[in-house]
Amino acid sequence: QELMKMMGLKSWMLWCGWMLNAMLVNIVSVTIIVVLMKVPFGEVSVLQYSNGFLVWIFLLFYCAAGVTFCFAISSFFSRPTVAMSAGISLWILSYAVTYPFVGSSSLSAPSLKMLSAILPNTAISWGYHLILTFESKKVGLTWMNIFEPPSGIKGDFSVGLVLLMFIVDIVIYSIITWYISSIMPGKYGLAKPWYFVFMPSYWRNGRVNDLIVSPNGVKVSNNKFEKPSSNLSVGIKIKNLRKVFQSFGGLNKKVAVDGVTLNIYRGEITALLGHNGAGKTTTMSILTGMYSPTSGSVRINGYDICKNLDKVRESLGLCPQQNLLFTDLTVLEHLLFFAKLKGCSNREANDAARDLLKKLNLKSKKDKMCSTLSGGMKRKLSLGIALIGNTKNMRGERTILITTHYMEEADVLGDRIAIMDHGQVKCYGTTMFLKKLYGTGYQLNLLKNDGCNVTRVTNTIQPIIPDAKVKNVMGSVLCYMLPLEQRNKFPDLFDVLERKKQQLCISSIGVSITTLEEVFLRVGKEAEDESDRKTNSESHVECTELLGSSEALTLKKAVGASLLVQKLTALFKKRVLFTRRKFLAVCPQALTAILLAFLTVILGARTETTMEPPRIMNLSDYGVTDVLYSVNHDSLRTWSNKYEEFINLTGSNVTEVKNVCAALLLAGDSNIQKYHTKFIIAAEFNSSASGVEVLNAMFSSTAIHGAPISLNALTNSILKTVSQEKSITAVNHPLQSREHEFGDDIGRYVGVVVLWVTLMPFGLLFVTGSCMTFPLTERVSKAKQLQLMTGTSPLAYWFTCFMWDLLLYMTIAFILTLIVLIADPLKVFNRSTELGTYFLLLVMYGLSAIPFAYLFSYFRNTTAGAFALLVILSILIGSVMSPVVYSMILFESYKSTGKVLKYLFEFVPHFTITYAFGRFSYLVLTNNKCRLKKSDCNSISGSSDLCCYGYCSAIYKPYLSFADDENKLAVGEEILYMAIDSLLYFFIIILVEFGVFGVLYEAVKKAVVGNAVKSRKLDDDVVHERDRVDGQVKDDIMLVRNLVKKYTRDLTAVKGISFGVSAGECFGLLGVNGAGKTTIFKMLTGDEIPTEGEAWIGQYGLNEDKSKFLAQIGYCPQFDAINGALTGHEMLKLFASLRGVSKFGIDSEVKKWITLMGLKEYENRLCGTYSGGNKRKLSTAIALIGNPPIVFLDEPTSGVDPLARRNLWTVLTSIQKSGQSIVLTSHSMEECEALCNRLAILVDGQFVCMGGIQYLKQKFGQGFTVMVKVR
Repeated sequence: QELMKMMGLKSWMLWCGWMLNAMLVNIVSVTIIVVLMKVPFGEVSVLQYSNGFLVWIFLLFYCAAGVTFCFAISSFFSRPTVAMSAGISLWILSYAVTYPFVGSSSLSAPSLKMLSAILPNTAISWGYHLILTFESKKVGLTWMNIFEPPSGIKGDFSVGLVLLMFIVDIVIYSIITWYISSIMPGKYGLAKPWYFVFMPSYWRNGRVNDLIVSPNGVKVSNNKFEKPSSNLSVGIKIKNLRKVFQSFGGLNKKVAVDGVTLNIYRGEITALLGHNGAGKTTTMSILTGMYSPTSGSVRINGYDICKNLDKVRESLGLCPQQNLLFTDLTVLEHLLFFAKLKGCSNREANDAARDLLKKLNLKSKKDKMCSTLSGGMKRKLSLGIALIGNTKNMRGERTILITTHYMEEADVLGDRIAIMDHGQVKCYGTTMFLKKLYGTGYQLNLLKNDGCNVTRVTNTIQPIIPDAKVKNVMGSVLCYMLPLEQRNKFPDLFDVLERKKQQLCISSIGVSITTLEEVFLRVGKEAEDESDRKTNSESHVECTELLGSSEALTLKKAVGASLLVQKLTALFKKRVLFTRRKFLAVCPQALTAILLAFLTVILGARTETTMEPPRIMNLSDYGVTDVLYSVNHDSLRTWSNKYEEFINLTGSNVTEVKNVCAALLLAGDSNIQKYHTKFIIAAEFNSSASGVEVLNAMFSSTAIHGAPISLNALTNSILKTVSQEKSITAVNHPLQSREHEFGDDIGRYVGVVVLWVTLMPFGLLFVTGSCMTFPLTERVSKAKQLQLMTGTSPLAYWFTCFMWDLLLYMTIAFILTLIVLIADPLKVFNRSTELGTYFLLLVMYGLSAIPFAYLFSYFRNTTAGAFALLVILSILIGSVMSPVVYSMILFESYKSTGKVLKYLFEFVPHFTITYAFGRFSYLVLTNNKCRLKKSDCNSISGSSDLCCYGYCSAIYKPYLSFADDENKLAVGEEILYMAIDSLLYFFIIILVEFGVFGVLYEAVKKAVVGNAVKSRKLDDDVVHERDRVDGQVKDDIMLVRNLVKKYTRDLTAVKGISFGVSAGECFGLLGVNGAGKTTIFKMLTGDEIPTEGEAWIGQYGLNEDKSKFLAQIGYCPQFDAINGALTGHEMLKLFASLRGVSKFGIDSEVKKWITLMGLKEYENRLCGTYSGGNKRKLSTAIALIGNPPIVFLDEPTSGVDPLARRNLWTVLTSIQKSGQSIVLTSHSMEECEALCNRLAILVDGQFVCMGGIQYLKQKFGQGFTVMVKVR
């Protein structure tokens, strides 16, 4: 979202896009609904008289209002799952709360009706009521009566007013969405002050045109900031920028950017450097509007980002640290989309996209989905997105700010360099300025051969240049520092070294002036000295002390039962910590379940069945009514006068008319509401031609007691003509009917049953649905894969997940049971048998619904997507289909179909628990009829009450038996189904974890696409290695033979590679982006199943004994596989425990790797908050901890600062000496030269050359390279 806004998309455009997407779906649904309501089924349709197009518009406006209502709710939340839970609850609540009032006399005022229509669900209820009223009058809703109240009362509610309220709802909720999303943008985005609507700067752009060059006022001495030339104009002006991250209500504070003041000049490339966690990414995020600054100001092209962010973003492009790409778009579609966001025409967008595809070498991938790209190609695409849409040249016209940890890249690209340390800029200037400021001379690099003696080389150099010193020895690279003032002696030195190359065992000679890396290290050292810190990188001395030369493979490891207990304990602790850190996300689901259970119990009191007292029939019970009568002969005047007197005594209005039926029809036509509520009774006094008097007592069918009241009024008028003192009173006595008292009358308990089958299961669904969050998070991040690669059984992983989730669920189930025990007003659900059955149902639902939720963690890659899928499926099958299936079983013609559906749907736990709660609640009510009836057995009426003679105990039906003709409501069958479901879902999970479905899928795919591989002619060294592996070499720790990965007929990522890795060897895999390096790692780490081939580590084969094979590997994947809810210390402690490090040695092992990787400062921070470089350090430490025999490192130093990179090289060199082997991929040739004993270069999934570094240089080298940097 923020990336699109950064590329020029306005917020209103984004919301309109989402609205359009939602309405396109709703238009289809609404059209189908209208067709179903207008098409006749039999002889009539549901809406026989209404205009179908008008109904279609009415429903469409409702959908639009409902969508904006959901938008408004979503703006208050940043967590998708919580937002969805709250949205569903509020949606249902907005309907349930006001529905009882719709159509009732309690909301008679039109103003109250309109006010209630602020809720879209209430508005549509009013609309349905009004449309049905028109239908009952046989006129229907038309364009002519859309603003006419169907009640006939002038100014009353009409369908037109409902449509108007839909428009009002859309406007109100759109304003709420706009305002809340502006002041509460979430984790990303620039938060505006609550009063921003009153700020003039919000409504008009304010630009400062006089951005002149001025000295940078910063906290360090000015001699570390180069004075700019006067002809430069400022593109980005940063002044006193500060960013403080807070957590736990401000108790924990982390200063990420500390008073940065900096001018970045137009037409130049400025490189922002710094160690991991220095504040570079945070600074970039503030500049682009991703984060709000705590204080300070930033102006880009004269516009303040806090006041004119939209204007700033019109000329902004960003390539973020993490790839923000759409999985469903191709490479070309990405570029076209973002080009058009920046205002390009179709032709311009096409031209710019194809030009960038060529420059970025992505032309062959233009029609590929971005999800199929390698990591490097995704970075290229992200860069293309940042650059597209502007016809200016890169350098010279644009203001470009880059961050990098590759000093060569910064040196080549950067016109100016700014170096940050702990949130502050320490120096700023051109590369030559900084090199002169921090320079220490020249650097001599010698590449060693086997047998090279460092002392002998030093003794050769120092007679010529006495002040020459050894800087470091890194793998095969020997580095000396040469003083600047003795550069006139360099030719003599080079001459001697060139002549003695073979004697000194050196293969190449290189010299360079002080590198930018040296400047970076010097700045970092000075910053440490200034603040007296002992930070990330301790020292090479401490690294050496911690590593030890022979410790690596001799760590004491736990085995057997103690190892299993240690693993289970570690996994369980991790699960507890995750819940504790995500407590605010778990609470809403639990509270929802508790609240809905409480409402279920409390609202059930409405259906309490007590004997009603006798009711005297009186017209005054209906208030002041209008009574009509007619007399067709004067001989009947005596009776009619008495009738009029009787009616007047009740307080109603009585009127004589000529024709009662005609008058009533006229009244109904003019005011239908008054017709139903005011005209209760009427009378006709007629005399026939034969002299027979006929008296008709007329009554309204909508008034329940209208008939006896009308008849009583007429008989009283006759009686009064005989005796004025006498009268007749009509009384309604409830009948003592045995059939009524003890028959299967579901209508008496339907209210309770409906509550139990809707609210109660709905709350439980949210609780069990949240259980998918943890396994889904770890699966997507690959953290679960790394844990299983330690040799941990999937059974242990899922056991600890399930036990903790079940414990949480049981706690909530206990609270729900306690609520029923304490709050049940009917006093029937809280008896011991009923309460025990209820608790058992809760337990069995938990046992089945939790693993059912786990299954959905495989279907989506986002928590919100998986949760939505689970909730929608459960509501459709559980809440909707359970009453449908129940009704089908009641009818003989549909009974067999209903039973089949029931057996199928009971594999969905929500259906089973809904069905079980329906049966259980009704059986509780029928088993406790006498308790509900509250019979008084000592009264006279009690002598005939069967409840006083043990009737209920005789008809008591057990709850836990299987349903049969004698006991149709038992829930034993549902309990058994939930037990079967639990075992079934766990069985499916285990099949997935052990790769059964993956193997079957790969077998089918292999049969379809085949396994034929087209390969080029192999180099002699590659053939020799393949033959060596085919000979089953026993000395190598790992052998890989003929590894193939074929995705489609036309796409083969890896084409039959073979290689071996010996103990203590570092084997390098090199290749361009998309060459197949990461795919090889995925196959060797069990993430992908090879199409062909096999691999062995020792005696364990990848295909034959996969778990033990993977347990020998430490893996640092290309993208950080960490659990962001744990701290760095907790992550390392987890993997140390899983790799079997003795519990007495875990703390020291964790401390060692935290120190070696320079993570001391960050060890107790959540690793999800780490910078990209620190995440790479942690991932590398996870791969190395516990000292696995072989380590796979996929670009381990990508994003790692130079000092930490050097320390990591020292670590890797040391572990090689102890016998550990390394398989490394990297895009840093310097890193490969420093670490690798052998290299293999991969092109298009196939090795093209292989051998030692010196061998490859001699075989493919083309002489010397001279690099000159010009002004």
